[in-house]
Amino acid sequence: MRHVTGIDEGQTMKRISFLVAALLLLPNAGLADYRPTAEETVAFIIYGVEDGSLLQSGSYIDNTYRSGTVVQSRDIPARFEFPEGLSDIRNVTVEQSKPCVFAVRETSGEGQTSTIEYDFNLFSTLDISGDYRILRFAGSCPVDAGQDCLKSKLLSMDHHATIDRLKMAADFMKREYCDGAPF
Repeated sequence: MRHVTGIDEGQTMKRISFLVAALLLLPNAGLADYRPTAEETVAFIIYGVEDGSLLQSGSYIDNTYRSGTVVQSRDIPARFEFPEGLSDIRNVTVEQSKPCVFAVRETSGEGQTSTIEYDFNLFSTLDISGDYRILRFAGSCPVDAGQDCLKSKLLSMDHHATIDRLKMAADFMKREYCDGAPF
C-alpha cells in the first residue's frame, strides 16, 4: 500500500536535513560577529591573553610540564583569572575610567595589587623587539604608574599571543575605539 501525501519523501528528507543543519549552526552564528570590547582589547595588547588563552610552563623532558587556561570572569570591567602556578599574576582587571583611558589593576600570586593607567587617546604604536613588546605613547604622562609617568611601556612576551595578532589588536584598538596619536 502506498501512502500519498503530495510530498516526495526525498524532498522531506532534504528539508529535515536542512533544518537540522540550520539548528546546529544557530548557536555559533553570532561568533563570526563577535567584537572584543575596548577593555578586552587593552588586556590582549598588554598581557597577550583573552578568554581561553592557554598558558604553559615546564617541559615534558623533565616531567614538569603544566598547562591551564585564562578565564574571563567578568565583561565590564573586564577581569581575567590566570591559572594558579603558571604565571606571577593571579588576575587582571581592565576598566575604562574616561574615554580611552584604562585603569589596569593586576593582582600578583601573593595578593599584591598594582594599578597602571593607560591613556589610549595618546597611543601611537606597538613595537616588537626580541622577547618584548613596547607600547609607545605621545603626550606628557600617557602611562601613569603611580609615582612614574612613562611615554612607553616595555612588556615581556611571556604569554602566547602571536606578534601578528598583537599588531592586529593594536590596529583594531586605534580603528574601532581610540584613534590614538599619529606618532
